[in-house]
Amino acid sequence: MSTLQITGWSAGFGLAAFFIIVGNILTMVAFFSCKKLLHIRASFFLINLAIADLLVGAVTVPMYIVLLCYHLDNVTYQSIYTAVDIASGFASIFTLTAIGLERLYAFCRPLRHRTVFTDSKYLLIIGVVWILAFIVTILHLLFKFRVINYDVFFYVMMSSLSSCLFFMCVSFTGIWIMVRFYYSSQHRPSASDRKVARMLLIITLTFIVTWLPFHLLNIINFFCDLCFTHTLPHDILFFCKFLHYANSFLNPIIYSFQMPDFRIALGRLLCREPYSAEALPEGPRIDHEEIPLNNMGETEEQNISGF
Repeated sequence: MSTLQITGWSAGFGLAAFFIIVGNILTMVAFFSCKKLLHIRASFFLINLAIADLLVGAVTVPMYIVLLCYHLDNVTYQSIYTAVDIASGFASIFTLTAIGLERLYAFCRPLRHRTVFTDSKYLLIIGVVWILAFIVTILHLLFKFRVINYDVFFYVMMSSLSSCLFFMCVSFTGIWIMVRFYYSSQHRPSASDRKVARMLLIITLTFIVTWLPFHLLNIINFFCDLCFTHTLPHDILFFCKFLHYANSFLNPIIYSFQMPDFRIALGRLLCREPYSAEALPEGPRIDHEEIPLNNMGETEEQNISGF
């Protein structure tokens, strides 16, 4: 690779790290400065997602830039980088999958959702997310220390990522079907239906576009050792890596910024205005112009129970 290519990609990854850090720090500060947001149990997932993505921007991407610039052959450094990369990346992926499955359950079982998903259940799921991420990371370290074969680590990693991609698609497709047919039967405004469907489509496509190329490259490289040795340009490899890191910047925009309360809290934070819970609306409705992720599935519960 030329010096110009290395400099360009390093600058690109550096900008990505900057926006990831700023976006996710703002997300966490906005959540913790707004009591109303903290009372929304689904916020637990969004805060955990911001923590995982912040780890990507603050640690993983800078370490990758060092590898890119200095071509470090130090096995210890490479092992630490890969371990942090896997832990933070899979924590983010597993959290996204948990959000999708939880939202699908909220749509399919609206009456049971609030009773089943208590605060302790959300915290338990978050704990499971990090345990699973660390299991994949430990398998990588066991491979590095020659305790297990690379095949074991590869199949666990790829099956985990494939499962997450599958469940994400199933979850948001199921939600889209529920929105499409349930709201149609309730004679909801077609504009509101399109708003929800468009948001769900963006969420699903963003996850697929940012993670699938890197996923496919790993699969092809595993089953065809010589496929990428002399034929694949470095720029394509770096672009696929850049895409899946960019997902950590897009997550707070797609998820947290869909919540009107979050945008109000963030606006007051940036303008340095004192936060007032009374200034926030009582709660957005699904037929409003804004379609918040946290309220999806709960409006149906109110309609079914007659409140």
